[in-house]
Amino acid sequence: MLGGMTVIHNIKPLEVLSVPVPKQITLVLARPGMVINTAEAKKILGDSMPITNAIKQFGNIAGMVIGMQTNNIDLIGRSVEDEFATPVRSKLIPKFEAARTAALNAGAAGFNISGSGPSMFAVCAGNAIAEKVAAAIKEVYQDDAEADFYITRADTLGTRVIE
Repeated sequence: MLGGMTVIHNIKPLEVLSVPVPKQITLVLARPGMVINTAEAKKILGDSMPITNAIKQFGNIAGMVIGMQTNNIDLIGRSVEDEFATPVRSKLIPKFEAARTAALNAGAAGFNISGSGPSMFAVCAGNAIAEKVAAAIKEVYQDDAEADFYITRADTLGTRVIE
């Protein structure tokens, strides 16, 4: 597992490209107190998507890379939208739309599901905004005693043993 943002350009031979992550990006991570089985979450995706969604998805990928390279956090936030998995998987996460709305209203540049869920993330321009966003999401999940919330930055080092 590699740190930061990477793009797999080719599998055979493996070619992984590193994309610089703007220093001012702060992430809010939220994990409701539930479990989503990854295998089950993959099954509900289906095998295809409408071409209009695919075009938007490819545009989001390009927007993400350009946003990272130009330090454009608003573009990065808009580019975390997912036209394939989020419309289906978001239904598995209680209060997803309320959390998304709360995060965006509190100043997040973007919001989405991390992997299969239930973890979610918000892209923020700095710690002050991240604090407001975290508080807004916590409010949505105030009745979930097992929910966890974190404010962090992108790790550019990758997987390693911490002692």
